[in-house]
Amino acid sequence: MRDVREILRQKWQLGRSHRQVAGSVGASAGAVGETMRRAKAAGVTSWAEIEGLSPSALEARLYPSTAVAAKPTPDCAWNLAGEQDEIDVIGVRSFQVVEKVQG
Repeated sequence: MRDVREILRQKWQLGRSHRQVAGSVGASAGAVGETMRRAKAAGVTSWAEIEGLSPSALEARLYPSTAVAAKPTPDCAWNLAGEQDEIDVIGVRSFQVVEKVQG
């Protein structure tokens, strides 16, 4: 688990440098910098703002879900009636005959 709360506490309450905090929590200075960047992006600028938050609430605030919406499934059954489709390929117009699927 990330030491987000301890990183923020040491930075804001103790005024320690990234390297000092990194050595204390066993993380890299880059990880400390990234935590501070995320806090700033989330609008968190002081210890008082997060002191009462639970660890999971703090994590959710700094590390929001990055779930991607599901892509729609393509409709592979379109235009199987044998019509001609006009296709524009690199500026050249051509016609493609779609054959009926025989089952």
